[in-house]
Amino acid sequence: MADLTWQLMALGTLLHLRNELKSLANALIFRITNGSEIVTPFGILKATPPDLSKKNLDTVAEDPDRANTPPAVEELLRQKNYPSTITDQLYLIHATKIVRQRTTARTGLYQVRVWIESENSGIFSQIKRVSYRLHDDFPRQVVSNTVRADNFELWLTAYGEFNLVAYVELKDGSAQWLTRFLDLPGRPPE
Repeated sequence: MADLTWQLMALGTLLHLRNELKSLANALIFRITNGSEIVTPFGILKATPPDLSKKNLDTVAEDPDRANTPPAVEELLRQKNYPSTITDQLYLIHATKIVRQRTTARTGLYQVRVWIESENSGIFSQIKRVSYRLHDDFPRQVVSNTVRADNFELWLTAYGEFNLVAYVELKDGSAQWLTRFLDLPGRPPE
């Protein structure tokens, strides 16, 4: 009975505040569509780049009219003719939780989870070990994981951004190098 009472009170509060909530939602939509960025715990919401909405393109680069891709480079990229050290079968992913917000007086503190993903379960099941190279400031700069069930995850506490390198050893003796820049929430230009 107490649960139902709380649910009814919450519903009543939402109904009572529906106009204010609608105004808040409209204000956020207005700010985003007019170029403002909104920082949320889940990421940054921002407007579509003007070039994308004006030209009905599906991609926008900084200067697409003058930065023409050389034909040889375009062909390499279209055909996915990458060097053997580049893979599009395995991905290094990360997610971050803010422990202490960054301020002008102090650095932020973040919990970061890093893991491997693949669209191809065949290659994923062939991973033997993933070894991660961390920033020089970590006491232990190389950490390995052999647990496939948790996607070879790595957990760390960080106060700054850095490039993480992963060496993925496969059961057949071959290896793949992966890299990912660990960008952190609320990253102001410094």
